[in-house]
Amino acid sequence: MVSIRDGQDLEFSEFERISGTSLNMLYRNLASNSFKIADKRLVAYEKNEPVGYLLLKNMELGDSSIGLLMWGAVMPEFRRKHIGSELVENALAYFKANGIREVYSATTKDNIPSIKMFKRNNFEIISFNEILSKHGLTAIKLYINAFLFPNKFILRKLI
Repeated sequence: MVSIRDGQDLEFSEFERISGTSLNMLYRNLASNSFKIADKRLVAYEKNEPVGYLLLKNMELGDSSIGLLMWGAVMPEFRRKHIGSELVENALAYFKANGIREVYSATTKDNIPSIKMFKRNNFEIISFNEILSKHGLTAIKLYINAFLFPNKFILRKLI
């Protein structure tokens, strides 16, 4: 049975252990930098052992407060057990409780399991131009904090 808990006390070495099994070197380094600036860390535990995480960030874009799902990972042997969805559901509850009604994430276009998981959680794929239209040039902050690259999809959910 997996439980999702606040992970502010997660040791960096445990975070690196999960990232090391789940992310390539570039993304591991980017996620490590985000570990330090995340406003909240959610961690999935199985038998008191951390097996996945999701890093959250509260951001201001113009007049709007938005939530950002910065980096998430689940160890390979624990995938396909809906742990990613449980982490996302907990993140959405956190953002909603904090008055945030718009949540963004990004994933590479070839990460089909991640895209399917976000779609199951009612996220939509949107273009950066749509974000620019809504938030103006402050949308650049999202672009930087989400480490958007040309090979990524941007996903959004209104809550």
